[in-house]
Amino acid sequence: MKPEDIIIEDLPEVYQHLSALVGVENMLIIAKAFGGGESIYFPKLEAIHRPARDKQIIEEFNGYNFKQLAKKHGLSEVRVRSIVKDYVDFERNKPAPGQITVFDILENGY
Repeated sequence: MKPEDIIIEDLPEVYQHLSALVGVENMLIIAKAFGGGESIYFPKLEAIHRPARDKQIIEEFNGYNFKQLAKKHGLSEVRVRSIVKDYVDFERNKPAPGQITVFDILENGY
């Protein structure tokens, strides 16, 4: 079926919305790739920006400014503390330079 033969009003509602957003041809490409009963979940757009936001928080953190960072980024102070803690834990648990890890052994057969 050609895109120009499709009557948008005859499509299921989800395809009508998708056609309005990306056009009929792109809707058909998406439907072909993900059709057949497969559900697609789109995380909130915040998930796209979260890594950059968290990196910025870590760069701006001075050891004391949890409240200011929370206000600046629209987060709770608890969430800012969690972001900083996750980063500190990650850095603290990284292997020392030159230290062989279990993954090195598995990967390279040391």
